[in-house]
Amino acid sequence: MVGTSKPWIINSKLKPPQGAVLHVERPRLLQLELPRMLLVSAPPGYGKTTYMSLLFDKLSEHGHVCAWLTLDEFDQSPEVLTTYVILSLTQAGVDLGHLEQIALEGFVSMPMDVAWSMIIHQLEQHSSPVVLFLGDYHRIENKSINDLTSFFIRRMPATCHVVIGSRSHPNLGLTDFFSRGYLQIIDQQALKFDDSEMVHFFEASALPNDILQHVKDSTEGWPVAAQLVKIWLSKTDSQLRISDFSGRVKDVASYLAEEILADLPPDQQIFMMRTAFLERVNGHVANALCKTTEGWSLLESFERRNLLLQSIDPERQWFRYHHLFAEFLRDRYRRLYPEDVTPLYKAAAAWFSEQGLFREALDLAAKSGDPLFPASLIENAGGWRLAWARGVPLLKTLCMVETPDVRRYPRLGLAHIYLKAKEGQIAAARRQLDQMTRQTAGFTDFAPDVANVMDMPVEGSIIEYFLCFSEDLIQSPQHLQRHMDDISRRPDISPILPKLVQVMLSISHTIHGDYQQGIDLGLDCCKTLRQVNLHYGEMYISIYLSVSYVGLGRLRDALAFHETTKTHAERILGKKSNIYSNCLIFLAEIHYLMGDHETAQALLWPALDTAKYSEGYFEVLASGYMTAISLARDSLNQERVFTLIKDAQETARRRGLDRLHKLMELRELKENLFFKKTNAGRHIQASSLIQAQLAHDGTAIGKDLCLWYEAHCLHMRHLLASGNPQQAAEALIPVYTHATTMGHKTWILEITLLMALAHHALGKIATAQQHMRQAISIALPENFSRPFLDKGKEARETFAYLIRTDPAWNETELEQALTFITADGAARTAASPARGGVMLSSEQAITPRELEVLVGLADGLSNKEIARKLSVTEGTVKFHRKNLYRKLNVGSRSRLIELARGLGLFKGVDVKKLQPLA
Repeated sequence: MVGTSKPWIINSKLKPPQGAVLHVERPRLLQLELPRMLLVSAPPGYGKTTYMSLLFDKLSEHGHVCAWLTLDEFDQSPEVLTTYVILSLTQAGVDLGHLEQIALEGFVSMPMDVAWSMIIHQLEQHSSPVVLFLGDYHRIENKSINDLTSFFIRRMPATCHVVIGSRSHPNLGLTDFFSRGYLQIIDQQALKFDDSEMVHFFEASALPNDILQHVKDSTEGWPVAAQLVKIWLSKTDSQLRISDFSGRVKDVASYLAEEILADLPPDQQIFMMRTAFLERVNGHVANALCKTTEGWSLLESFERRNLLLQSIDPERQWFRYHHLFAEFLRDRYRRLYPEDVTPLYKAAAAWFSEQGLFREALDLAAKSGDPLFPASLIENAGGWRLAWARGVPLLKTLCMVETPDVRRYPRLGLAHIYLKAKEGQIAAARRQLDQMTRQTAGFTDFAPDVANVMDMPVEGSIIEYFLCFSEDLIQSPQHLQRHMDDISRRPDISPILPKLVQVMLSISHTIHGDYQQGIDLGLDCCKTLRQVNLHYGEMYISIYLSVSYVGLGRLRDALAFHETTKTHAERILGKKSNIYSNCLIFLAEIHYLMGDHETAQALLWPALDTAKYSEGYFEVLASGYMTAISLARDSLNQERVFTLIKDAQETARRRGLDRLHKLMELRELKENLFFKKTNAGRHIQASSLIQAQLAHDGTAIGKDLCLWYEAHCLHMRHLLASGNPQQAAEALIPVYTHATTMGHKTWILEITLLMALAHHALGKIATAQQHMRQAISIALPENFSRPFLDKGKEARETFAYLIRTDPAWNETELEQALTFITADGAARTAASPARGGVMLSSEQAITPRELEVLVGLADGLSNKEIARKLSVTEGTVKFHRKNLYRKLNVGSRSRLIELARGLGLFKGVDVKKLQPLA
């Protein structure tokens, strides 16, 4: 199982809890035929969880796949509960496909009934019986969750069973389940200890018969009372006082708890009562609530002395009181210090908020008795700004609290708007923002106690910019620059806000094709956001920095930058985060452009699937789909190519990304031409999208820059294919001029190669050779090989001819250029296919990246050192090293290097001058 490093996931909930005393063997309860639903329902302390744990172990031993989930007050959201159910099933060994990944990303754009239907579908594929245990179900008070649970029980396959533990009968339609024969109930009468179990339970205590009988009578078989009596008996001379309990039939547990508490010093009593208000406690929060420095030692002491406190994680970082004992402690504290309860809850909520544990902070804030405190807590912590620390999952947690009044809690109101935009509910977010603007008189009319009220107009404008961005309506750089300049001059504005506007400005420059300006501004933003721990925001802008680097043809810089961002995303947000997946998509594109087909393929999936259903915006989806389509075309998988195009168009429609849909229209025309489909050229000529882009001169093209370039290059390919090279060459002159002026080297490379083909067809060999020299000078330093390789075998032969017949190349340059542009199939060689008199087959062909790894191995470098020099991960190096062993059929490093030298793979390469790629 992956992804459980999320700060809000409590792993101990996913396995049966271990009791503090020995279990009593209860074969009479375990010999049952498991129904579709087993309800274990009894008051507190009747051993529901203990019995379920024993049943869990027995079923597991008999080949059932058993999944466990203990519910608590934090599971009132259908999304949270569904996430935990998915995690419990996957931890038990049930294959749920991509569901775990989707759940940890926050179920963006996925309704809960769809998620549960997918769970049911995956369970139908599972061969073994599956049993889902849900403990403490009485803590669930959400009708939507009850509806989902009932839906699951009715629809799950016959090989599945659900065991529910609850103090009361849950509202799941039990009468109907019972009438259908689905339901069996284990109640308190069945769960209480009978005479033989009571004898076994107290066997080690060696109680006289009369004392044991007294215990039986006084406890009436209530297991928790028996456990508390057993703890009491462990004290010196306690047997003489058993008769003291004779009058406490209904409240044995409370009576014993008072006796235990009374034996503690007053300061420890206060400590225990105050910390009992927390569902889980550690030494740090205990110190904060009790104004002490002994929190850790006291908790460990209580656990060691079996004072109804136990650790809930293997590292013993968190503890929790027995629920019954905690309830008694809280009731006692309320009687003794009623005026201190609200401040206690607020102090605890503030501590959890400071640690970034907002789920628990908000739960404690809700219990404070102050209905406005949860909103106040979020508002003072920064509201929507907190999302720039850890992204969508945290934002969803914040928005569990409604906004009582946007005039008093505007940042919480903006958080709700921001979340709707992130989830793709753009129209609803727009309506809510317009309403908030009216209610606050354009972000100027707020309650007197709003913190940093002068920031609010700027914060409102930032959310407005983000909505425009989500709608693919990008604000112009000029507008954003004026706004940033204006607020930067105001001393009453928080200094972080101009930087947040600068983030949008950097992105706008990138989208409008001003890549260098986007990089300069973006790097400055990254530095500031890192300093204030807005890590999600830093990584968000980093994505666009890499887009700019690629646009400038600086593939090695883009590769290094993305690897760094990916490392940060993995460390801070986890591998299942949107940002991490987005990094993989862009890394796949870069490796593909550098001719490394295998690495691109390995990185791209399932990252593209994640982007489709989460926070995937135009640049991410365009990169992923264009790379995926190119990889499919390399394999000549025509059906896969057009399936991907249709999938991209559907994604564009679903997310309202008109630009992506248009880009896929152009790509479909391009692939029709590549696969020589009937009427491909006629469709290109008739395309209104292409004609609209051809009519534009390139100035102020705005966000449609990529469409403009694609349309012109596609038009030129059609002219070349239809035998009109003169028209093709003339058509690209203004496009080439614009690309050169803007420094768009990626497109300059594409255009110069098409110009070389056009002038070769016209017989203007010298001009064609000049274009080839320019293309090689751009591509070779960056290993930018795909534009050469993607043109097809006939075009590569033309390129090779132009290079061989060009007197401007010396012998070394000639061989290097020819090696760079010639390859066979998807496995592109970085060396010539024939070396040292030995011909390498297409299966043996060494890719450019593999040759770089090979050079590093020959230089005596370790995997880690090679990874550092090439700005890749150590895992990538191991991947290519394994491929080298396979391709050259060797089993050792020394044999690999020996054979490589014999094949002449190092010819022209100075092994001692291996240079880093970035």
